[in-house]
Amino acid sequence: MTSLIPVTESDAAHLARPDYPAARWVAADPHNWGSRNGDAITAIALHTFDPVPPAVPDYESTIRFFANPNAAQTSAHYVIRSSDGDITQMVQNQDRANHVRGHNGNTIGIEHEATSRQEKWYTDTMMRSSAALVRDLCERYLIPRTGSSDPDEQSGGIKGHNQFSGHEGNSDPGKFWYERHEAYLQKVRGGKRDAAVPFGGQYQIFQRQRDHSVQQRVWDGSAWRGWADLGGSFAGEPAAVAYGRQMHVFGIDRATRQLRTRYWDPSGGWSNWAEPGGTPARLRGNPSAVVIGQNLHVFARGEDNQVYEARWSGGAWRWTNLGGTVVGDPAALDFGGQAQVYALGSDQRLYGNVLGGSGWGGWAKSGEPGARLTGTPSVIRFGGQAQAFVQGLNGNVYQAVWNREGGWTWHNLGGAIFGDPSATVVGSTVRVAALGTDSQLWTDSWSANGWTGWQKAAGGPSGGLTGTPTAMAFGDQLQVTVQGLNGRAHQAAWQPGSNWWWADLGGTAAN
Repeated sequence: MTSLIPVTESDAAHLARPDYPAARWVAADPHNWGSRNGDAITAIALHTFDPVPPAVPDYESTIRFFANPNAAQTSAHYVIRSSDGDITQMVQNQDRANHVRGHNGNTIGIEHEATSRQEKWYTDTMMRSSAALVRDLCERYLIPRTGSSDPDEQSGGIKGHNQFSGHEGNSDPGKFWYERHEAYLQKVRGGKRDAAVPFGGQYQIFQRQRDHSVQQRVWDGSAWRGWADLGGSFAGEPAAVAYGRQMHVFGIDRATRQLRTRYWDPSGGWSNWAEPGGTPARLRGNPSAVVIGQNLHVFARGEDNQVYEARWSGGAWRWTNLGGTVVGDPAALDFGGQAQVYALGSDQRLYGNVLGGSGWGGWAKSGEPGARLTGTPSVIRFGGQAQAFVQGLNGNVYQAVWNREGGWTWHNLGGAIFGDPSATVVGSTVRVAALGTDSQLWTDSWSANGWTGWQKAAGGPSGGLTGTPTAMAFGDQLQVTVQGLNGRAHQAAWQPGSNWWWADLGGTAAN
């Protein structure tokens, strides 16, 4: 998986490959971009082509315009096609593109093949592809996933061209964009999730707060305890896993981009945050952890888009670079005592890597879904099968099933979702949870009778939900932890023969 998409390298003065692995690279002319001169990236600027009538938007023409000297010396970092969401990067993120005068040093500019005069250009595929790119950029540069559908509002980290001061008179991205902007932001927030772990008779939740620390809340079997502040300052969401009698929490440090861990032990309580063994690269996103026998495995994506593993075997931490070129975070799986890890490659297909007796076997494509995928997969073991659930760029949920006899097969489960799906096994039933485009929780279930189809979890908060739910089996219950649009944690529980039960757990989740 080291080179899934051919890379077009520009002239020797500016050799580059895409910062976003799912993009192709075509270099803008050197006259059309420059140095950021040390300015930090703090916002995303959203543009549409808006050519003067009777001209219409044209993806390839815009790429050619930026790739050659132009009188205004304008450019954008990325250009996105309307019909299929194809992305071309033309200026490296570290450099300044000229797209929003007075703000170029602090922004990344994205041009969309659309015009504010015609709604037909604002396709769902283009919007989802753009949101996946912006989700990646916000994760990398810690840009707030905030914005407004009011064209006159200038706050937030994700803004239209005319929402930047000094550009109020610009027509782009236009009313058709702003009509879709709240849904767009929901897609960008798809990586927001809480960690939830059964631990003995308890159910524990870990959430990154708006001050970027981690807090814990525990169901002790009879009631929810209050939030406990575990401290730290993290770039992404935490991962948590039970390791024997200990509870381990992991996160990527906001300042150093190194992996940090803290654990609870019944004999000594919580340890201090520590770095496990010296992280070999700067990391990003949300780690994934799994325990297999005496081994504790933690996987994270590097800023180089490769996957790294930290493994604890009882004596010391050991790091391994698993390579690859991935889009989104890795997901770990215990497959009957065998460590497996899955992630989307730069061709937006699912890949897996398996730990065998002689080490990691290398990345292998997990069949062909017949669609481009996005986000982070959710992976489970069900009997002798490995199953993965992942979001398609069309908003459907796709299921990949592996067994020894037939290899990988893919199924489109339909749906219309914002964030990533989350799957678990409750008894003899596979249950999948996801947020629908109505910002409410939906589930689908498989048993011997097949899939039930998507059903809304009745009784959810009226203010709406955001991010990706975390589904978990807790006895014979399906427990789902999910964040509200107001930043509060919500817990939904269901068991056979009963209705959904909801609890507002409070908290103030990070944007």
